[in-house]
Amino acid sequence: MNYNFLYKQFFLLLLVIFNGTLLNAQSSANDAAAIRATIALFFEGFHERNEAKMKSVLDDQTVFHSMDERGEVTQLRAISIEQFLKAVVSRPDNPRWEERLHEFTIEVDGSIAQAWVSYSFWLGGSFSHCGIDAFTLYKKDQTWVISYLIDSRKTEDCDY
Repeated sequence: MNYNFLYKQFFLLLLVIFNGTLLNAQSSANDAAAIRATIALFFEGFHERNEAKMKSVLDDQTVFHSMDERGEVTQLRAISIEQFLKAVVSRPDNPRWEERLHEFTIEVDGSIAQAWVSYSFWLGGSFSHCGIDAFTLYKKDQTWVISYLIDSRKTEDCDY
């Protein structure tokens, strides 16, 4: 039996498997970086009160929900894109709104993705609340776009 030939075949098989795994990992890393950039651009527009910048990463049919856990009863609130953008753009200069993003968990499957982002919200330099921003995104013309956003809002168990 020609062991040298078998070793070469085995090595070639390992190389093909390893190369495919590397390419897939690189693609996932590129997608995760692009998703982070999409979310960062959204919040850049949010902080600047720049409607065009926020809309540049939102689908026309994006759905917004907020889960408010700050009262005695947890409340789910729906808000349209137009209502959200109007509230952000028309807010006064003071008190200043600041949403600080902390940890990102991103999962990608082809052209859809989920991003789970912990945040703390500061109003006029004072802590207001914390929670999770949960984004659903999809790839449209090779660009990641936000199609759904739900956030939680609470004042307890905030370590920020």
